[in-house]
Amino acid sequence: MKHSVAITGVGVVSPLGLNHEIFFDALMSKTSGLKLLDPQLSNGVPTIAGIVDFDPNTWISKPQLSGIDRVSQFAIAAAEMAVADAKPKTSDFEKAGCYFGCGMGGANSLEQAYAAHFSEHPRFSPLTVIASMTNAPAAHLAMRFGIHGPVLTYSVACASSSVAIGEAFRAISSGALTHALVGG
Repeated sequence: MKHSVAITGVGVVSPLGLNHEIFFDALMSKTSGLKLLDPQLSNGVPTIAGIVDFDPNTWISKPQLSGIDRVSQFAIAAAEMAVADAKPKTSDFEKAGCYFGCGMGGANSLEQAYAAHFSEHPRFSPLTVIASMTNAPAAHLAMRFGIHGPVLTYSVACASSSVAIGEAFRAISSGALTHALVGG
């Protein structure tokens, strides 16, 4: 038996904006998310990058930030926006699943650990492994929203988010789940 599937909430963290309305308007006006970095930030080399204007303190308390890589911070913010947009009942999460696409995990945490390891006084955070794992964003979302169903991460390069959406669609349409938090 096939069940209907609908997207009921959207959240976006991107160089084009921090909510889906601003993001969509920027896309429609053909705005680029790329900017020329200050040469001092890139050792004098002209570098173009997508910069996300993001303050994690808006979404995550200071004590929680110590073990949460930027990729998971983005996931939490986008999920909070999507949940606020969807307005689900709290009980919806108890039987929900979390499907998340993540190509690299917490690369910032891993980079900091390598820099610390090769420094004059090697010492790095004991939370490095937890923060840098590819499944960290999905795990943080499941804990934050009390998701008790499947919590799955798809790491398939640029297709990671699309695969997560497809697998969540499959779970809901088959009747295995009634709700899912999906992202990437």
